[in-house]
Amino acid sequence: MSNHFRVNGQTGSGKSTFMLNLITILVKSFESKNVDVEIIIIDPKYPFSDWGRYTPSYKGLDESLEGLEAMSKTVLERLALARQCADHKRPLPVFRPQLWVIDEIDMIVSEYQKDATKHLKTGLKVGRALGVKLAYVGQTPLADDLKLRRNDFNNSTNIFLGSNCLAGVDEICYTGQQKSFLTGQLAAREELEQKYFALIKAPSLPPFTAQLPRENEFDSLPSLEDSKILEGLEDSK
Repeated sequence: MSNHFRVNGQTGSGKSTFMLNLITILVKSFESKNVDVEIIIIDPKYPFSDWGRYTPSYKGLDESLEGLEAMSKTVLERLALARQCADHKRPLPVFRPQLWVIDEIDMIVSEYQKDATKHLKTGLKVGRALGVKLAYVGQTPLADDLKLRRNDFNNSTNIFLGSNCLAGVDEICYTGQQKSFLTGQLAAREELEQKYFALIKAPSLPPFTAQLPRENEFDSLPSLEDSKILEGLEDSK
């Protein structure tokens, strides 16, 4: 349902488990339409990450910029082909969907600065119409740390985990009433001693809090239909 995914949380907040669940449910969703999705992982901390049955395509910090360059090149090449088809009044091409998982994005941006941000923005701005989804994962909840503005995340579902949720409230809320409501929801979850929860803001939807799925929760499920994907989602109405 989302164009891209921005996931952030401190160490121990459940990022790795969340990402494996997200990949699993996204692949099953595409499988229900008989569509094969390509998973491409950029992992600057390789081999100290667990990606289940997936192996990163770009390993280590030294290959991370190369991975971002490959992603933006894919987007621009697909865009050029689509424009060529449009100019010649031919049907637009159908591209194989890709999910680019970019781990420790704040580490990559810290190392490569504007070069990394430039390629990330290309994917965020143009990729969604060309079958390219990004899931960029890091520890910082702040747009400034990624050399971005808050409106650069408008095409992403923003997912703040654990202690990052409070900072996330300030990032995604523009009214005192909304901030007060969400802060109360987060406090209630802490009082219930919930360890793994998230603050979520998807495009065109109000923000909400949710308990995170358990580890490997979706592994044993059959292929999913769109109508089933959000069943059981605990929102904060």
